[in-house]
Amino acid sequence: MSDWYVAVAVRDVSSNRAELLAQSVVEALAGDGIIQSVLDPEAVLGGVGGYRPGPRIAEVYERLVTEVEFWRLVTNGMEPCIGRWVNSLGFTCLDGFTCSECNQKFAPGDDSVAGPFAGAIGEFMIGVDDPTVCCPSCGAAHSVRNWLTVPHFGFVNLAFQFWNWPPFGTSSWKVNIPAIVQEVTDHQVIVTHGRL
Repeated sequence: MSDWYVAVAVRDVSSNRAELLAQSVVEALAGDGIIQSVLDPEAVLGGVGGYRPGPRIAEVYERLVTEVEFWRLVTNGMEPCIGRWVNSLGFTCLDGFTCSECNQKFAPGDDSVAGPFAGAIGEFMIGVDDPTVCCPSCGAAHSVRNWLTVPHFGFVNLAFQFWNWPPFGTSSWKVNIPAIVQEVTDHQVIVTHGRL
């Protein structure tokens, strides 16, 4: 079994506000007992560490009998990602690319889109705020953020990766974590995922 994450990417956050908003989200989730308040360097893969599930996690997530208690896994932290973030591990489980102009779908391995898309990720990471990718079908060049992908790639300055947590939005969750993040940050969020 490989590790994965569910991520909440926060849209339209400037780089100079990302750290403050991240701290506000950590405080809100820790205050609700969803995560612990102390950063643990062993809780996530890479990065500076994460916040392990909190004391109320078994109350706010009703586990199915077939599921493991994810709060007991070694890698199980919520990792704030401050600064330019792209869901690069989304490529491992990508369904494909769809042009938002003409709705033409391209396979994950179609180099006419995958290559330019990978290039746009590189551009974003080095400072281009809104790189574009040209659709080989209709010729429209539009923001990489507007391409439809499952999972979404984010292209944000603030995200929260929940390592090995179950997908949000199922009836097992008794709280809406993406809604909490959206309320605390006062920005729209995108829920996405990635896998090693």
